[in-house]
Amino acid sequence: MEKKAVNKRKKKVPVGWKKEKNGFKYYFKESVAKRFNIKTINFPGFKTQPIGLFLYHTGGGFNLRQSNKIGGSYFLDFLKNKYKKPIKLAVFKNGHGAGSFKIQKKSIALSVSFENFQEILKDLGSEIQKNKEFVILVRLADFFPKEFKVSSQTAGSKLSEINLNTLDSVGREAVNHFIKRYLSLSTYDDKTLEDLQSLVIQGRKKTLDQVIKKFERYIKSKKYSEKRWQKFLHEEVFFFISNYVESIREADVNFGKNEEGAKKPDFVWIDIYGFLDVFEIKTPYTDILARRLDKGHDNYYFSSDASRAISQIEKYILFLEKNVEGFEKYLSKQTKIPFSVLKPKAFLIIGKSKELEKNEAKKRDFRLLRRSFKNIEFMTFDELLDNLKNLARKFEESTD
Repeated sequence: MEKKAVNKRKKKVPVGWKKEKNGFKYYFKESVAKRFNIKTINFPGFKTQPIGLFLYHTGGGFNLRQSNKIGGSYFLDFLKNKYKKPIKLAVFKNGHGAGSFKIQKKSIALSVSFENFQEILKDLGSEIQKNKEFVILVRLADFFPKEFKVSSQTAGSKLSEINLNTLDSVGREAVNHFIKRYLSLSTYDDKTLEDLQSLVIQGRKKTLDQVIKKFERYIKSKKYSEKRWQKFLHEEVFFFISNYVESIREADVNFGKNEEGAKKPDFVWIDIYGFLDVFEIKTPYTDILARRLDKGHDNYYFSSDASRAISQIEKYILFLEKNVEGFEKYLSKQTKIPFSVLKPKAFLIIGKSKELEKNEAKKRDFRLLRRSFKNIEFMTFDELLDNLKNLARKFEESTD
């Protein structure tokens, strides 16, 4: 009798995120697993898929577009080249594990909390450049000081011999690491903490002075577009608004809804309490009020540009309130900061107060108009600049 051929199907290897009994597991696709010598990352304790690491759903590893923000590929490459062994990595939710690093006979096993893992990878690609091994070594030493030692020879020479004017990226990383370690050893030393706090304030003051000078130069010129102002405010000015912890540019407040298409305010900001606000930015030379008096009513009204911006903002708020669940799901993929959409407030930064100073009627009417909106606050560019100058004076007083 002829034996029947038995078709053995090759077992399909999972890729990307998979829900497991005790959490989640991330499976690298075969080519990536071979490249980094790691097959999976275990995420014990997670009931929902952890976000913020930008791991491809296709099993391709860490998103290349986010490689400078989350340097996962650099990190895995470092471990592979240093130890020449398969990597076993577990990233646990707080309360579901303990941090450890073990060099075993046939592999290396690293267990780290999700928060610490994010700190190790945060902005890693931006800092690494040509010094990736040193940077990763320094970061691992923060959490595993016994296994990863940064000697004075590695980090730099004696403190008194360091020329601060010629520090390269390696030297700056060494100084940053030294300050972190020094802080951790000086937690109960009030004098040291006071000195360090004073240094931080001086650093913020110096940076703020530079921002103010740039702001004054920009505001005198009419050549800067809305996009240029948005970039400047986002990257340099809003850093000093202490009520906010993170901003996301052009987030679609109508995400998941097809009617009327995408609606993207210039910024959404998350404040220290986890609430979300909307910002719309015009230019210092955008008219706030119409140039001519409405003679029929004997008052001034908003300019066409201001009216359009107000209409846009009101729509953003409306879409946000109608699409809370969809927007929260969408935005949670772009930030690790907890937030909620509850009665969002909007800010319109537009024009200059000087437009109104020479005309008492305009000044009065703008005051009445801005008070008539419950959900929108108006701020002029020179008011924002004055706020920065007041903050600089407070920093000055703090360091006297």
